[in-house]
Amino acid sequence: MEVQGPQVSGAARGPVRWHCSMSLDGYVAGPNDDMSFLEHVTGDESIIDRYVEETGAIIAGRRSYDAYAEDPSMKPYGGSWSGRQFVLTHHPEDARPVEGWTVLGGTLAQAVDTALDAARGKAVEIHSANIASQAIDAGLVDEIHVHIAPVILGQGVRFFDRPGPGPQVLLERVGAARPSDEVDLIFTPRR
Repeated sequence: MEVQGPQVSGAARGPVRWHCSMSLDGYVAGPNDDMSFLEHVTGDESIIDRYVEETGAIIAGRRSYDAYAEDPSMKPYGGSWSGRQFVLTHHPEDARPVEGWTVLGGTLAQAVDTALDAARGKAVEIHSANIASQAIDAGLVDEIHVHIAPVILGQGVRFFDRPGPGPQVLLERVGAARPSDEVDLIFTPRR
């Protein structure tokens, strides 16, 4: 583990993306950051291969970092991805050392800047609902990639949760003929 401050960039930069899976009712994790709801979800493996190739750095939050410190087998994309991993925390001084991670204690904008430099033109992925919500409000997110899991959790970590009032965040669907069209999904409960 190393503790690092902001850096200045001079290289071409990739996008900053929030990439996550979400339950149909808007949760990206269950209670206590439990991700076991994804164990029963299948997907297109070529999509994972694409993210592994496109991602140059990851920014995570302190809860994810601490969970990884407890269980180092929890690796992005099942261990098929390698690159720089950063944790943004208000308390870098008490972060346990974890191999392959850099602890950042500055501002969110500084953390994004540092990760963009480390990504070397590839995407920076945010793996934290809290940090992603702040980054969206700060105008630091270029893309949102969300995979909707066919499950209703009912509780847990919300996809986007703002502690107070704020403006709506209008989105456009990439690749859609009409970018403001809603997405239609049809599911049936498993019995």
